[in-house]
Amino acid sequence: MAASEMPIFIMEHEPDYHLEPLHRHRMLEVGCCLEGSGTFYFGSKKYTISAGDVFIVNPMEPHRAHSAAGSPAKFLFVLFEPTIWLHTEPELLLPFLYRPESFENRIPCEADSSLDITREILAMWKEYSRQERGFYHQLKAHLMSICVALLRHYKPSPDSQEKSAVISAYRTIRPAIEYLERSYAEPLTIQEVAAIVHLSPSRMQSLFKEAAGTTFAQFLRTIRIQAAKELLLRTELPITDIYYSSGFQSHSAFYRAFVENAGMKPLEYRNRYGAFLLQAVGLPSS
Repeated sequence: MAASEMPIFIMEHEPDYHLEPLHRHRMLEVGCCLEGSGTFYFGSKKYTISAGDVFIVNPMEPHRAHSAAGSPAKFLFVLFEPTIWLHTEPELLLPFLYRPESFENRIPCEADSSLDITREILAMWKEYSRQERGFYHQLKAHLMSICVALLRHYKPSPDSQEKSAVISAYRTIRPAIEYLERSYAEPLTIQEVAAIVHLSPSRMQSLFKEAAGTTFAQFLRTIRIQAAKELLLRTELPITDIYYSSGFQSHSAFYRAFVENAGMKPLEYRNRYGAFLLQAVGLPSS
């Protein structure tokens, strides 16, 4: 299997000294800091970065990082599609199916599990770089070890009914999430998207709360704001074109949502971050 076709992607990343924009992506993510220091933000949460720390992220949670002046942080990140385990080993996904507001994204360097996970990520990077015969199977084996280490570290609820509910909810709304990521520029309603995946609107809302800890409208708004941020940074389009292209139907709705998410107005955001091209989103097209 060619690396470009695999549901596993590995990359090096050095956060800039300046604060990068919040971003999110569709894959599950676990990364280790190899050296340096800085700060990692997950929504409103903030963690100090130290060499040896491990961080995990799910597709629902916006995040960003920056290096400390004079001590650039160097990361290795493993990103993978949930489908790797979804139908065969769904328990291995449980550490990633968290409620963002109460989850501890950082495993500190002194934890035994951090050492184990870092060792496995380094082994994956070696395999990924060489791409010798059978390397995908080795990557998958190392990834399974990482997910088991995460499962033992976080100790998700042993309640089998709760496990089943979270995994089932995520599996059910995943097609809806993929549709939102493709079609966010359209004037979508929960009724339309629910019909596409053969659910009632109330059931759709319930599943989003179960799997993502947020409402359908909030999740869609986050996708649209992220699209607007990328257009602000990557193009010189006027604000009107940007908010229409991002799926917002009015100037006031866009400004209100943008300021709530970014803490500043769109033009302020463009002026502050215009020199950066979202290095942290340098991933394969979704």
